[in-house]
Amino acid sequence: MGYTVTVQQVKPHWIAAARGGYEKGRVSATMLGLLGVAWDFIKRSGVKSDGQNVAIYRREWMEAGARVFEKFEDAGEIRCVATPAGPAAMVVHMGPYELLGDVHKAIREWCAANGREMEGTNWEIYGHHEEDPARRRTDVFYLLR
Repeated sequence: MGYTVTVQQVKPHWIAAARGGYEKGRVSATMLGLLGVAWDFIKRSGVKSDGQNVAIYRREWMEAGARVFEKFEDAGEIRCVATPAGPAAMVVHMGPYELLGDVHKAIREWCAANGREMEGTNWEIYGHHEEDPARRRTDVFYLLR
């Protein structure tokens, strides 16, 4: 599958996020656990979300949660985190989550071929859930230097 990489100037969005370490082969399980913690917080706290799940991958940990409308005070293991801002390489992926590895590879290859240096942080914004995997949208971003 060919992917079109664009460079965008992205703005930060607040998310209610839980943080955890991750290792290869356990990323999905870790992310789903963190999302569960974040959504439990949203249901209890009354913080308003637009329903979009977000996962931010840092060098040594990940933060996953739900995009929210306003900044709020951190509460226990939930932090109010902003998605990165600045120039980012981006791809819109339509299809099963299992193919996201191909998207990440395509962005890394595009950066190398186009002389763009990645900052080290990447993130995914998941569209509203679709039963049909072919209709699932995931926006994948890599922050550029």
